[in-house]
Amino acid sequence: MKFRVLRQNFVDLLDDVSKAVESKPSLPILACVLITTEGNRVKVESTDLEMSITGYIGAKVDEAGSCVVEIGNALKLLKTLKEEGHVGFAIEDDKVVLSCGATNARLDYFSSDEFPPIREQTEEMFQVKASELADAINYVFHSVSKNDNRPILTSIFLEVDADKEVLRFASADGYQLSVHEIPLISFDSRLNGESFTPKGESMRDLARLLKSLDQDDVVTVSRNRLDQPLGFKFTNREVNIVEIQGRYPDFSAIIPSKYKTELTMYSKDVEVALKRTAIFARDTADSIQIEYPNPTANRECNVMIIGKSAERGDAEVNLSASGYGENGRTSLNYRYVLDSIKTINSDRTQFKLNGAENPIVIQPEGKEHPLFVIMPMSR
Repeated sequence: MKFRVLRQNFVDLLDDVSKAVESKPSLPILACVLITTEGNRVKVESTDLEMSITGYIGAKVDEAGSCVVEIGNALKLLKTLKEEGHVGFAIEDDKVVLSCGATNARLDYFSSDEFPPIREQTEEMFQVKASELADAINYVFHSVSKNDNRPILTSIFLEVDADKEVLRFASADGYQLSVHEIPLISFDSRLNGESFTPKGESMRDLARLLKSLDQDDVVTVSRNRLDQPLGFKFTNREVNIVEIQGRYPDFSAIIPSKYKTELTMYSKDVEVALKRTAIFARDTADSIQIEYPNPTANRECNVMIIGKSAERGDAEVNLSASGYGENGRTSLNYRYVLDSIKTINSDRTQFKLNGAENPIVIQPEGKEHPLFVIMPMSR
């Protein structure tokens, strides 16, 4: 086995596939990558058994072959060779030799037979824009559960809505819910209503890979009925993500269809107010109060965000809002509200309320999605 590649391309590829390599894997082989020549290109594969990443780069291949190499030291070495253009890779005397300029490194390797098999997902289901897929994952990720007691909530829920021609995303941890939709570029109408539950952490790694793509690049989502993972194919990369088994809860029931009060405020003002009152909220399980005494249609009204601590005192920030409906107050975890506002990244944010005992809905002004639902706290 012998080939030459551009150093930076090789580094970028190893960086990408390393996202499916655990720092302390349960099996030594999972700290490695499988490197294979295919015609005039090189394929590199990695897996942690829940996610696999395959990538390709062009190469000058002198001798075909494959081997398994521990990725850590190889990547560290390649990153130090910043002044060099090309890297040589060859198997010589039972070692992998990496050569670059005046540097030659000899690494141990294993047989490709020892690497876990990665099955290609062959049944194409639908296509979406890479940038919109990455944004959707980031919108809903913050409410993916970190608690393994309910494994299904550690996934991101995906649903094909062929009638609206959208792919729906949702995540929930029992305290908050996030929902978003993106257009489907192409799809099989027979998939209408079909849902998938890929692992949330792996989907976040996918979003990181997608951020490096061009705005109009497309992702093809595939599967293989003989296997569980969902396949995401895009420019010179393929990512397979295992689905979490189980039935995802019906989240639509907790999204209100009407509201007693609607308030719109500048997002930056709310963010600053939350950070100030959070100083005192930390003694009360991160609970802050939002009071809205006089919402009036088409007029500015006053909203108070309050943080209280029996030991340290309290803080109250008054904000100007436009809104209408009934007056009232609600207690919320400030972290969930702050995460929602930062994720929305909109100039103005809408708060939709139905009294102290019901969930609050947060959305960017003038848009249906992304949508965040936060459960109230007891006062």
